[in-house]
Amino acid sequence: MDCLVHYDNRITPLAANRQRQGLPVRSPRYDRRVAELREYLKNEINRLFNRIMEIYLRAEIVVEKLDFRNLNLSKRMNRLLSRFGKAALLQS
Repeated sequence: MDCLVHYDNRITPLAANRQRQGLPVRSPRYDRRVAELREYLKNEINRLFNRIMEIYLRAEIVVEKLDFRNLNLSKRMNRLLSRFGKAALLQS
């Protein structure tokens, strides 16, 4: 959670500042920071799935309900987490 808050504290002020200036939110710097977050999430999700497979020795895992939101994170970060988390699970 601390790491997600760290990424949130890097992405949200950048987006807010660009919006305040009347610029589009997306920029090379913003895109790099979001890409770093996605890489971190992909690594963590795959690491956890590998650990689950190692522990339970199951050939198939069924994920019923996904809710990647947290009250301690910004609306933008929750949206990024939700969208990326589901996509990473579907690719695995």
